[in-house]
Amino acid sequence: MSRWRIIGFVVLCVVCVGGAAAYLMTSNDPATSRAAPSDDASPSSTASAEQIRALLAAPHVVYRDTDLGSGFGHVAVAPLDHLDAPVVTDLACERVDYSGGRGICLTADRGAVTTYGATIFDQDLGTVATLDLPGLPSRTRVSADGRHGAMTTFVYGDSYAASTFSTRTQLLDLSTGEALGDLEQFTATKDGKVIDAVDRNYWGVKCPSLSPDGTRIAFKQRHTGTLGQIQWRLAVLDLATLEVHELAETTSVDDQAEWLDDQTVLYGLPRGDASSPTTDVWKVPADGSGAPEILLPGAWSPGVNRAAAASAGSSGAT
Repeated sequence: MSRWRIIGFVVLCVVCVGGAAAYLMTSNDPATSRAAPSDDASPSSTASAEQIRALLAAPHVVYRDTDLGSGFGHVAVAPLDHLDAPVVTDLACERVDYSGGRGICLTADRGAVTTYGATIFDQDLGTVATLDLPGLPSRTRVSADGRHGAMTTFVYGDSYAASTFSTRTQLLDLSTGEALGDLEQFTATKDGKVIDAVDRNYWGVKCPSLSPDGTRIAFKQRHTGTLGQIQWRLAVLDLATLEVHELAETTSVDDQAEWLDDQTVLYGLPRGDASSPTTDVWKVPADGSGAPEILLPGAWSPGVNRAAAASAGSSGAT
């Protein structure tokens, strides 16, 4: 892969800087959660291999089921034209994304000592490769053609980070499972000068999310509350005018945005009190109008595929 192709991939897929601390501050804040919806649509308890393959080959959304039940933590798949009819799979993930015949599943094995990993899977949910992760799974994204992916983890113990944590973002070749490098190994410049500070830190794969038509970027802006509390508010940047539209969601959202279509942005929020592991995927108009609505109750980590899936590696990288 050429140097400019890698740079382009990095620019599109990465970078929110310095927000990791806010994740810990806001993820347990009741102000960032919502009450339970009244009409949950829980995934069915089983799905055949034929069902799953058919769903993944058509326009669909994949997500992590967070309803308290037998499917909790497992990947669910729902057709875009029938989101109230999802099916649950046997694949369990902390975070997931899928496109173009390849997916990434970030995992946590909570034994006596918790360990973390990543599984690259295909259109049959078969394992292509597995990797160990250095820390807590945070974000993952797959390129539209399924050839490349990236993942971000929280890592403790870096010398420059003192008692707090830093992050690691790795790029992957999804056809082989080969690691293409850590972002901190890349050369970064600003105003023509190389950024070489020991504590430089890139995090949040696709926290900025490119719209399907390639004209706008959804991202989260940092806000400081009246008592100094850090909050994150969703906004959309118009690439032609550089105008920023703040979205109608006023709750602090510490999640990677996703596009349902060119008019709608998706994101996850905790449900109810901070002790509940259940989350919901919300939607809001991308132009700042309207009001937030639940799209997928009991869901997390949505990945939208608007076109029929192609075989992995069949087209150029995006």
